[in-house]
Amino acid sequence: MDFRKTLMIIVSFTVMFTMAISSGIRGLLVPNFMKYFEVSAYQIGILFSITTAVSVIGAFITAPICNRIGYKMTIIMGLVINIASFYFASKVSNFILFTLLYCVITIGVTFSLTSLNTVVTVIKVPFQAVLVNMIHFFFGLGITFSQKFGGDLLVLNYNWQDFFVWMAYLIAFCMVLVLFVQYPTITLSGRSGGYKDIPNLRFVVMACIALGLYVSAELQTGNWMINYLNKVYGYTEAHAGLFAAVFFGTFSIGRFMGGFIAEKLGYARSVCLFISTACVLFVFGLLLGESGLWVVAGSGFFFSLVFPTMTLYMANLFPKHKAAIISLISTICNFLALVSSFMMGYLNDKIGTEPTFWLIPICLAAGSILFILTLSKAPVTE
Repeated sequence: MDFRKTLMIIVSFTVMFTMAISSGIRGLLVPNFMKYFEVSAYQIGILFSITTAVSVIGAFITAPICNRIGYKMTIIMGLVINIASFYFASKVSNFILFTLLYCVITIGVTFSLTSLNTVVTVIKVPFQAVLVNMIHFFFGLGITFSQKFGGDLLVLNYNWQDFFVWMAYLIAFCMVLVLFVQYPTITLSGRSGGYKDIPNLRFVVMACIALGLYVSAELQTGNWMINYLNKVYGYTEAHAGLFAAVFFGTFSIGRFMGGFIAEKLGYARSVCLFISTACVLFVFGLLLGESGLWVVAGSGFFFSLVFPTMTLYMANLFPKHKAAIISLISTICNFLALVSSFMMGYLNDKIGTEPTFWLIPICLAAGSILFILTLSKAPVTE
């Protein structure tokens, strides 16, 4: 592998790791946000819903923007947005203004992540599934890092403002690295991103909905696990952060191994097997109560493979519409994450934390069933 390609992959891993930290600290800081801004779980749910709605828009417009200015410039634009918005968000004391700035943060993260998810599918390497899962391994590693060390820092009385300032510095470092990388050029089909030109659109949409249900489960586990353990079992952020760290740690291990497993078993079969197993373990762990929390945490391994492998599978199924497919995946996944974020916040206040947490395995079960039904009727590669 030549030096330019190696550098591109290493920098992509670094950016994904950093973006994961920026995403992971949000769930960890939920109790912190509620205390500082004096808001309820419902209002935090509204925050998550609004920012997820913004990410839907961001994902939808990423492909056309990349087509105009290129993937490297789109990644840089996202990073610049994050540097400024994290720093300014650390200075506010008004929840509405904080929410607006978090929307800006979300736009930046969406631009960077959607662009990277597309770019890695066209880097020419012998085992593409391994590369795609590896870059998502670094995302999982970043979330694990944020849960474990973030929880420890909270115990040492660092506050959420400190976290946000540190994020601005980390992202600035990533932006400097990206400046030295040359990403491949990807041409979109169609004039407006190629969405109308995608063949077998019904199959694509159904597959995206199944993936969106999975993403909702993964996202809400990250957003609400700390709060769930805090409210239901009285765990401190540091103690609860240990379970979250195990979840995302096993998640990271799964991402590391996932590419090899997918190449061995096949992409579609691997996705169906992993999401179904994740659902069974999550349900079993919750039914066991406190003694089953380690089972819930360990289910992270089976969450791992689903998103990157399914994204690669869909991109390879429609190679002439690769960028449009990935943007559509991001749009639908973010929309369903929006709905689930609203429901988690609303139900937390209405029926309580413990029953609301069951929305996560419900999403997993629905996604499992839809994956099995949809992938059994997959079209022939174009």
